[in-house]
Amino acid sequence: DEIVQIPCPRTQIPQSGDVMEAVSSRTRRTIRKAMETLEQENRISFRTVDLPEETAEAAELYALQHMERWSEKGGSIFSNENLSGFLRDVMRATAEEGRGMVYEAWIDGTLASQMLCLDDGDVMRAYRVGMNNRFSEFSPGNLVAIHAMREAQDAGFKQFDFGAGPEEFKYRLGAKDVPLIRIQAKRGTVKA
Repeated sequence: DEIVQIPCPRTQIPQSGDVMEAVSSRTRRTIRKAMETLEQENRISFRTVDLPEETAEAAELYALQHMERWSEKGGSIFSNENLSGFLRDVMRATAEEGRGMVYEAWIDGTLASQMLCLDDGDVMRAYRVGMNNRFSEFSPGNLVAIHAMREAQDAGFKQFDFGAGPEEFKYRLGAKDVPLIRIQAKRGTVKA
């Protein structure tokens, strides 16, 4: 079959300076405004979760928020216990290896956004990103992404991979496409 290229946006992490410099000017203004408002009132905190049991718990919270967010849009894939269990087990296993972590943004003592990430050499890969719609006015997905990118920069990562798919927010966070190649093979009526 023909080769299919899927966009996989990645941001080059600056080796020094603020990672916000890689972000579009409009998104930078949005993030700064949200941070100023939330910090003035001591409403925001960030957390990095990298202990195996805590990453498993964070993955469970991610699945619950996903189900809540998608309940009116046809349902969540994480309503299936096999999939939510797989997510929990993957995050626990990667944390045990020292390669999985969850970045979180908390607003008013409530989980506002999470980014489940995997360490892959000099690339930090976002595996899943979720947010609590209650805080959408503050763009918590952007806030947690900047937190994760800063942590990745401090740890010496060179790139931040936002995963397959051309969602607009990834490009606003400074990402450029890296092609992900998918090849299908056919034999008769069977595809692999």
